[in-house]
Amino acid sequence: MLLEAVDLCARYGESIALDGVSFAVAQGHIVAIVGANGAGKSTILRVISGLRKPSAGSIIYKGDNLCGLAAHRIARKGIAHVPEGRGIFAPLTVMENLEVATSAGQSRAGFARALGHVFELFPRLGQRRQQIAGTLSGGEQQMLAVGRALVAGPDLLLLDEPSMGLSPALVSDMFATIRRINKEGATILLVEQNAHKALSIANTAYVIESGKIVLSGSAAEIRDNPKVIEAYLGG
Repeated sequence: MLLEAVDLCARYGESIALDGVSFAVAQGHIVAIVGANGAGKSTILRVISGLRKPSAGSIIYKGDNLCGLAAHRIARKGIAHVPEGRGIFAPLTVMENLEVATSAGQSRAGFARALGHVFELFPRLGQRRQQIAGTLSGGEQQMLAVGRALVAGPDLLLLDEPSMGLSPALVSDMFATIRRINKEGATILLVEQNAHKALSIANTAYVIESGKIVLSGSAAEIRDNPKVIEAYLGG
C-alpha cells in the first residue's frame, strides 16, 4: 500500500472529528471518501497533509509514519493537498501561484515540463497566466488549485471537494481531468460530496459517518449498497 491510516483520532476542542478511522490507499488507485457535511472527510486530508495533528493513530506512507511531521516535510515526500475552498493566493497572478508551488530542488527544466503539463490539462490557465488569481471564475480557480498541486509532481494527490461550486458541465470536465491525472501516474485520495461522480471514477471507496468509517469496499460495491443509495445517491 502507498498509504495506510490506522486508528486515526482527531478533535476540534471537545468535539470528536475522527474516531478510530482506518483505511488504505493502493498505489495507482483512486480512493474515494464519501459522507455528509461534518462527517470528518476534510479532517482526514488535513491530518494526512500535516495541517492538523491527530490525537491518536498512525499514517504510514511509503513505510514512514507521517504523524508529527511538519506540513512542508510531508509535501516534500510527494503528497500534495488541494484544500476545500481552493486556497489559492488571490492577489498573485496565475503564474505566480504556480511558481510558489515549485518543489525544493526542482530544476528549471523540470518546472517547465510540469508547467507545460498543467497548461495542457487546463488550457485556460495558460491563456490567463498573467491574470490576478482572485479575478478568475470559480471553475478557473479550481483548475489553478489543482494545477498548483501538480507542479511539484506529487505521487499522492489529496483532493477535497473538487466539484464544489462548479457548474454541471465543469464538474464533468473536472472529473475527467482527475481520471486523466490518475492514468498518468498519480494516486488520488478524493473527498467528495458528489457521491455519484466520486464512485464513478474510484477503485475503492469508504463511507464516513460522525467520524467513523461505516462501509468500505470497491467503488462498485459501495455504489450498489442500498444504504448508500438511500443516503447519498438519491435512491
